[in-house]
Amino acid sequence: MKRLVLTVLFVNLLLASGCKQPAATSAPDAAAPVAALDAGATTIERPAPRGGEVKKLADGALELVGHTETILAVALDAAGKRAATGGLDRSVRLWDVETGKLLWSAGPADEAITTMMFDPSGERLAVGDRAYQVRVFAVKDGELLVRRAHPDAVATVSWSPDGSWLAVAGVSGNAEVYPAGDASPSKCELRGRTAHFTDDGKVLVTTLQTGMLVASSFPQCKKLKETSTLPQHPLGSASPSSKKVATFNGGEPVVMLWDSLGGRMLGKLDKQTEGVTTVTLSADGSRALVGSADHRVRLYDTAKPEVLRSFEVAAMPFASMTPDAAKAIIADNIVARVVSLAVK
Repeated sequence: MKRLVLTVLFVNLLLASGCKQPAATSAPDAAAPVAALDAGATTIERPAPRGGEVKKLADGALELVGHTETILAVALDAAGKRAATGGLDRSVRLWDVETGKLLWSAGPADEAITTMMFDPSGERLAVGDRAYQVRVFAVKDGELLVRRAHPDAVATVSWSPDGSWLAVAGVSGNAEVYPAGDASPSKCELRGRTAHFTDDGKVLVTTLQTGMLVASSFPQCKKLKETSTLPQHPLGSASPSSKKVATFNGGEPVVMLWDSLGGRMLGKLDKQTEGVTTVTLSADGSRALVGSADHRVRLYDTAKPEVLRSFEVAAMPFASMTPDAAKAIIADNIVARVVSLAVK
């Protein structure tokens, strides 16, 4: 099953530059803490739901309220039933968008949450942060299943289609592939500021800030193709398959589409007027959800290409969507909205 991939590497530019979102207008209760995994610890304190509220808006969208600082990372499970949010307040929150409830919250972590992704089954949530760590939570109750160190501030996480592996990439270009269920050593050590599983887990796609898109075999971890993306120096990417990969560099308003194995550019998504913050591609690659610093999130038809829907927000947005492009979650300062992507 081809997987949806979200990249939020622009988060690290936001944090590193000291750029701030508009001030929070309210301060809901902080997330319930979860106990740290000290050496020799045998139990884990499960977080209790509190400080979260789901509001239904007039247009049918849901507004998720509970974070006390800017949300930087969002995710939806494949069925569009669960949503996850995290950000500068260092908490992770899991929402049931069908019942309109906050299921659990965990944190605070040591640093800001920068990226998150549900596994293919929707039963686990992988979360990366700037404290050089990746955590895996059980979706049903928030139990902390795995915590492992990464040699870099985490920029992206990507599950293999069978849920057995996690590809993790960092801000400085350290990318590794870890067993998802335990703390065993990395299977691969690659260079890349983003790393994504594609093509039923047989290919890993990484991007280098030097201007390269690299496709490698898995589990062999052998380079299959290297493509120059110049003059773009990508800081982020998204890919449902190696035949349709999107890259962006954060500072420019253009998303470039590539065939990573064929080594050719497929097109551009260029209706943004400011830098791109996030890109998500649908499972078949026919749709792209693009967040921009111009305070808009645009849904593209990647073949034409043209904008099918546009959502205006008050702050710099970070967004994701389901693999079938039916629903999206959009972070807008301290709240997140779950919206329908149905084309009218």
